Amino acid sequence: MKLRKNSEKNMSPLVCRHPIFHTHSSGLNHSHCSFVPKMYQHILALSFAVDEINGNPQILPNLTLGFHILNGYYIARMRYKATMGLLSHGDKTEFPFLYQMVPKESHQYLGVVRLFQHFGWTWIGLLAVDDDYGDKFLQSMVPLLSQNDICYAFILRLPERTYLDEYTGRLLQLVQNYPVLMERKVSTFFVHGEPPSWQNLRMLFLTAPILAWPPLEKVWISTSQWDFASLTVQKMWDIQHFHGAITFAVHSKQPPGFNTSVHTMKPPWRKEDIFFQNFWEQAFHCQFNTSQIYVENRKLCTGEERLETLSSTIFEGKMTGHSYSVYNAVYAVAHAMHTASRWSSNCGRDTGELASHNTEPWQLHHFLRGILFNNSAGDTVTFDESGESVAGFDVTNLVTFPNNSFDRVQVGRLEPRASPWRELTINDDLIVLPLSVCNDNCYPGYRRKKREGEKFCCYDCAPCPEGMMSDRKDMDACVECPKDQYPNKKQNQCIPRAVSYFSYKEPLGIIFTILSISFSLITTSCPFTVFCCSA
Repeated sequence: MKLRKNSEKNMSPLVCRHPIFHTHSSGLNHSHCSFVPKMYQHILALSFAVDEINGNPQILPNLTLGFHILNGYYIARMRYKATMGLLSHGDKTEFPFLYQMVPKESHQYLGVVRLFQHFGWTWIGLLAVDDDYGDKFLQSMVPLLSQNDICYAFILRLPERTYLDEYTGRLLQLVQNYPVLMERKVSTFFVHGEPPSWQNLRMLFLTAPILAWPPLEKVWISTSQWDFASLTVQKMWDIQHFHGAITFAVHSKQPPGFNTSVHTMKPPWRKEDIFFQNFWEQAFHCQFNTSQIYVENRKLCTGEERLETLSSTIFEGKMTGHSYSVYNAVYAVAHAMHTASRWSSNCGRDTGELASHNTEPWQLHHFLRGILFNNSAGDTVTFDESGESVAGFDVTNLVTFPNNSFDRVQVGRLEPRASPWRELTINDDLIVLPLSVCNDNCYPGYRRKKREGEKFCCYDCAPCPEGMMSDRKDMDACVECPKDQYPNKKQNQCIPRAVSYFSYKEPLGIIFTILSISFSLITTSCPFTVFCCSA
């Protein structure tokens, strides 16, 4: 982001993890690039936030914000990847000026475990991208599953980012593993990766009918890094395989006016936006007369195309969680600059001096660290002591439609800072999902019996021994009843032992009492009778 007033000064950069292009160029000609139209919304969110701030007299009233989008180039791809990993997982003391608009990914792992426990899923499949990122995920997730009595039936590694010349090899790799995905008892897949991994999976599902393979009717669970974003060549591919998927998405709301701003966007757009023409051409598969590269037999763009006709995998009209994070990041920097300008004014300097002064990004750290404000959508934006957003995650259910569009239905929330076992809330009325277990539950009256040579999630059910019972599902051992109780016939609960006695207040008790007294009197009178006869 840059600050403009007479002279320009570099301010804090905003870094977005999801790329707009699959390949990068340092020049302005992007016609040859593999474009992901959906990611263009990040630029729109950035631009919308800057426009809002510039039109708000309450924030930086004497300053105008602007921004530059710095495009990385292909040769440095691995360097950027390593840098992002170091910033995300490295020692926080080495990078105290890093602020994360999305909570740590590791928070989602516990949320996924709580989701499995909520629905009783103990037998799941793990899919992870085949790179260092996927390795770190498995190193964290596998022990966490075991600690919570959840087993994985298999681990399948997905190809990382694939280029056209690699598609055949990657596809063959996935095809060989398709039978693994058809495991009957596994109804739930937890998949970890980024948009390219999803795009590779879609290639597999496109091939499956050709090989006469049955469709996968599974529930897909994913973290916020996984996004349902298509390349332009995939926009007509079926996405019904992912109907019902549950995603831990970055929290989002809709800033007032954003949807209207997006859907009224028409060519010619802002001249300084070098991405717009490429976005429009690839999203609608057309070309302008001004295109630098002419594609034969491709229709001309009229400018009357409507964004709302695009499928959600190509472009979402609603602000997504990642775009919402960009929006909040712009406001966080602006509020920090505003606070800094007020502080400068209180020290005898007006806001003009802040603009002309050689302000370095690190000088905003003090103000960003204590930032707290409400955005236009009504959310509170702040950071914890480690510079991490406290926004939490939305749990969304994916509903797909025949036109390859979809809607995200929020069915719950994940609050990483909540007390144990209260981190996850799910609205069960909004979602119906299948079981995903190795075998049926052992009901009360039975106990689990381990199967030799199999994981602990696979077991047989054995009836409780005589004199013992189990009153809950999936108990490892039956228990004895208290001394004054005994098991019922189903051996699923203890019932009190009956105590039999006669009460002198009941008719039968009265009769026996009278008889007892009478016989006692007769017995007592016998000695007197004998004595009298003797005398």
